[in-house]
Amino acid sequence: MKKFSIFLILILLLAACNQPATDDSDKDSSNLENESSDETVLDIYTTAYPLAYFTERIGGERVNVESIYPPGANEHTFEPTQQDMMALAEADFLFYIGLGLEGFIDSAKNSLSGENVEFVALADTISEEELVEEEVGEENHEEEVN
Repeated sequence: MKKFSIFLILILLLAACNQPATDDSDKDSSNLENESSDETVLDIYTTAYPLAYFTERIGGERVNVESIYPPGANEHTFEPTQQDMMALAEADFLFYIGLGLEGFIDSAKNSLSGENVEFVALADTISEEELVEEEVGEENHEEEVN
């Protein structure tokens, strides 16, 4: 979970800091005020609620975060509607867990291949050894408690 949070922070910081180069010598104080009020807000969709929660907390006012899942949806069998796909096409990012947990991702990637939305599988930043290590650690903890 710690590595996931670090990765999410890095993605948001890189995206937020990716400003075009400008010539500072031509700016006056009124230009600086206008520039800060015109900051780009990233539109980010997520799958699971914890991803939306972390993204909102980390991105603050620089992100507009929505979950692709409607309330009560089963994330393993969810299929986006045409309206969902149109909304995704307008987004900057879609953060999802990965590991094959979200069944619609592959078809959404194919459908939106010509769009500017970037799909980010957050579990891809965690090595398989670390995932297995965590599972073994949890099993051992349960044995110690009993």
